[in-house]
Amino acid sequence: MPPAVRSPRRAPARPRPPRPLAAAAAACAALGSVAGAGCGTGGAGADTSRVCGLLERLAATATAVERADVADPDAFEAALESAVAEYRAVLDELREVTAEELAGDLDRLEAAVTQYDFADAIRARAALDRHAGRTCPPPATSSSVPAPAGG
Repeated sequence: MPPAVRSPRRAPARPRPPRPLAAAAAACAALGSVAGAGCGTGGAGADTSRVCGLLERLAATATAVERADVADPDAFEAALESAVAEYRAVLDELREVTAEELAGDLDRLEAAVTQYDFADAIRARAALDRHAGRTCPPPATSSSVPAPAGG
């Protein structure tokens, strides 16, 4: 019997970004809003205002994807890649200022986002959302109704 033929080992392929329309919704959900914003108190040993500011930056990364032209696949892919790179950079900063108990969650979140697995990223982000909800007050909202003229 001939020896088994081994296929050459290849490096894992970089994940291909999903189709623009489907990816836009998924990426915005995964990269977008993290519960809470601003700064507050709590988180023993953590710089709470910095944590909350970084959580705001995570939420803001979805803006570029939301505004990307899905009719132009190259522009959309560039916006998505840029958002993922920014998200990963913010996660690195969060690792420096958050409690150790979130380290595994941050790692899972980064892995999911890096692989464009936005459904998994949403699940991985749950602990971070809970932390934000406990630590950071909700963002201030402004009324879209203009004040009456003349008092």
